[in-house]
Amino acid sequence: MSTKKLHQVRHHILICEGKSCSAEGSDKVAKRIKETVKDLDREDEILITRTSCTEQCGKGPIVIVYPDGVWYREVSPKIGSRIVSEHICNGQVIENRLLVDLQENSEL
Repeated sequence: MSTKKLHQVRHHILICEGKSCSAEGSDKVAKRIKETVKDLDREDEILITRTSCTEQCGKGPIVIVYPDGVWYREVSPKIGSRIVSEHICNGQVIENRLLVDLQENSEL
């Protein structure tokens, strides 16, 4: 594995790999996100990290996008791909998968 040039990174995607999220298929989500990042030639700009539990059990798989601070819930591989292509590449948040209301800063 090579060392990522952090000065090129524009987005950081965190994928929960806790027990609950893993049981819901977070591994497949992570694989699809990595494939999409590669297909869109954004590997230098996007850092992907698998995390331990994000303490949102029962709402997963959880995917978090920084620097935007957007938390997604119940992410399928298809939604994971959309997070990359629509949110990160085009600035369009996937509204129906938000964990937190960005306007009200409250849990949905």
